[in-house]
Amino acid sequence: MKFKDMPYKRIDFKQVEAEIHSLMKEWKTAENGEEQFEIHKKFYKLNDSVATQATICSIRHTMDTTDSFYEEEQKYYDQQMPAYSNLCVAYQKLLLDSPFRKTLEEKIGPVAFKNIDMAMRAVSPEIIPLMQEENALVTEYEKLLAGAKIEWEGEILNLSLLTPYLKHREPQVRRKAWEKQNEFFLSIEDKLDELYDKLVKNRTLQAKKLGFETYVPLGYLRMGRNCYGREEVENLRKQVKEVFVPFAESLYQKRKERLGLTHMSFSDEQIYSLKGNPAPKGTPEEILAAGQKMYEELSVETREFFDFMMEGELLDVFGRKTKAVGGYMTYLPDYKAPFIFANFNGTSGDVDVMTHECGHAFQGYLSAQDPIREHADLGMETAEIHSMSMEFFTEPWYGLFFDEETTKDYTKMHLEDAVMFVPYGCMVDEFQHEVYAQKMTDTDKRYQLWHALEEKYMPWRDYDGDPFLEAGGFWMQKQHIFMCPFYYIDYSLASMGALEYYPENIFLQKEEQMSLDEIAKECERIFETNNSESLDTIFQMGGSSGGARPKVYYDIDGEEWIVKFPSSYDSKDIGQQEYEYSLCAGRCGINMPETRLLNSSIGSGYFAVKRFDRQGDKKIHMVSVSGLLETSHRIPNLDYNQLMKLTFILTKSYEEVEKMYRLMCFNVFAHNRDDHSKNFSFIYNDNEKVWELSPAYDLTYSNSIGGEHATMVDGNGRNPGMKEILQVAENIQLDSRRAKKIAENIYEIVANDLKDYINQSYK
Repeated sequence: MKFKDMPYKRIDFKQVEAEIHSLMKEWKTAENGEEQFEIHKKFYKLNDSVATQATICSIRHTMDTTDSFYEEEQKYYDQQMPAYSNLCVAYQKLLLDSPFRKTLEEKIGPVAFKNIDMAMRAVSPEIIPLMQEENALVTEYEKLLAGAKIEWEGEILNLSLLTPYLKHREPQVRRKAWEKQNEFFLSIEDKLDELYDKLVKNRTLQAKKLGFETYVPLGYLRMGRNCYGREEVENLRKQVKEVFVPFAESLYQKRKERLGLTHMSFSDEQIYSLKGNPAPKGTPEEILAAGQKMYEELSVETREFFDFMMEGELLDVFGRKTKAVGGYMTYLPDYKAPFIFANFNGTSGDVDVMTHECGHAFQGYLSAQDPIREHADLGMETAEIHSMSMEFFTEPWYGLFFDEETTKDYTKMHLEDAVMFVPYGCMVDEFQHEVYAQKMTDTDKRYQLWHALEEKYMPWRDYDGDPFLEAGGFWMQKQHIFMCPFYYIDYSLASMGALEYYPENIFLQKEEQMSLDEIAKECERIFETNNSESLDTIFQMGGSSGGARPKVYYDIDGEEWIVKFPSSYDSKDIGQQEYEYSLCAGRCGINMPETRLLNSSIGSGYFAVKRFDRQGDKKIHMVSVSGLLETSHRIPNLDYNQLMKLTFILTKSYEEVEKMYRLMCFNVFAHNRDDHSKNFSFIYNDNEKVWELSPAYDLTYSNSIGGEHATMVDGNGRNPGMKEILQVAENIQLDSRRAKKIAENIYEIVANDLKDYINQSYK
């Protein structure tokens, strides 16, 4: 479903409260841990529904901060969510106190119980009014920044649209832009000071009511810090001052020399070279298209992820004057859908969105496949590693976004910036620690504190006489300081973690491809020892553990093919078997892609299939039944009756339905029981503007789970035959005589061609 079509309905929290109380009563009468876990799954569903509607509201509010409807709805959730959070914690306390806790821990994991305990210590009914006030203050801050109207050469810009000028190659332009931005913050300085005073007082009072001396320990609880505390963070910052700051200073010195400057002002710091910062080529739409190509090539999993994002219109990245400032990734549980919000502005930051925010979204997409919600409850320092490491994983594809020379500059700049950011992230964190530890509501002291910290963490910074910044006003533009205390250190932690993933190699050149026998031996070694010297090489070739057997993308005559290799439980002749199955399927009238049996000195050969989702460099749009129906391919929950109906609804063609019917007949007679929802797909015919059943794939002898068909045949998964096949034909209103003739013909061909593999008759 597309985001714009997702229905919004205000959550009735009185009804939700009643439902949670009902679950709590049901919980207390449960006789064992299994029953309690089933109740807990009901809580998942209820909480998902609340989170989905609240998130839809929040997204649409940030998409257009002038929309009065969603502004009022956001105010509603600002008021209601604190009480709801408190109610959820009351429910979760039942898990902690359960006599069947051991069973529940086996289900959701012991870390989840640790996090529940922390959540319980972070809320209380008596602080609900304060939490409501805090939410309202944060929303007011967001609106204040989103309302920026900065005059620029006859045009009115917001903060996001001004950003390109802050990084302009011409020194006088970027200096002017900084002055314009500073003027805006000076114009709202008093309001920001007042807002932050209120936030500090509010959060401090929440902490006192919960039994804490300051907000710092409460902030750690709310950040989910379950394995380290303030002391560890202080030690990290100490090491950053000793090690990272001098290193970052040396990088800034090189940047200064690169710019040919004798004196580097604050407005020069973000400029990579005299040519200016590397800017992506193409329109915002072309950047999105480049991102799609990148994730298609990175892995099968990332391809599926990004296709899902594009099909659902789950990226709002185009800059608009009424949008909120900044960017984020959030999640819509009911739709198992991540959502990315950003403001493209023509800078390299647009590419960062395609890597960083998509790293977050990819993690959310994968986590959605886990039915245990607590497993996705990761700390933010871990979440940011997902996003920042994706920035490095995608380095071989930077050339899709930039010209050749610009790609080199961006690669170097990106790495430099990753290192130079670490001190700044620590500085923001120490600023917040001191503010809340000292309960600092004195405006002048906050400015003095920031200025003093800049001298420690960024000794190279020169504000060149700017009165606002010289006084220590730079902190006001950092949204995290207002919106989410103690979050910013996670970026520094994640930066250092992500640097561990810096790629040592890029794509193999075609002449460097490993031989197929070498790949097969390495796959075997991985299965046997869980280790391989060539593992990185195999992954660079598109190697994937997805599906039942390992596979790689392989260049054959300048075209991309998929080559499969035996798994640990396959015979050496599995390649020949699948090849013979593909030929047999073709003789049965099934639409098949081109297949080959490639030579091997250690077996009968390797099965290869030419990619049919490509036409030259162009991707042919393809979607699986699993994706269409939003169902897991790991769970046998489909019937061919459903597939026939789906085929007709999507294609509007009985010709395509007959193709699906032939495939069903082949799977039954050829004993291919691995007929799950990901092994049926549809492709879009761009010329005819219609959907068609894709060529068949993954056809081989298989017993699947429990020896049953993953997709039942008219309700029979164990031992379907001609009776069930003809009933499916009748249900979809295929001509009975033609359906019978097709089925009998396929049976005869299969019985003759595949007799060496099939040991059971289906007549």
